[in-house]
Amino acid sequence: MEFKGMCIAVEDTSYTSKSSGRVEQTTLTCVDADAKARLKDTVDGVIRKEDYERIKDMPVGKTFDFDVSELRNEMGARFRFRARLSAGTATK
Repeated sequence: MEFKGMCIAVEDTSYTSKSSGRVEQTTLTCVDADAKARLKDTVDGVIRKEDYERIKDMPVGKTFDFDVSELRNEMGARFRFRARLSAGTATK
């Protein structure tokens, strides 16, 4: 699944797992950038640290394309997904 979202916040959500050690990841809180069928709430996109390194210079306010691999429902209508950034991701 693909998702296009404008980043409004960035958070380091890395953690230490008992089985696999340190898991480096970053969460981008995004507003849906689809003009036709927009989600009503923000979406949290969890990306790997390697993907974040590509966009770490001022990601807030930029629009990114995500290749979503896992989608979960969080609080109410809010979604959280695990994704990779598409190759030509920064569009704005």
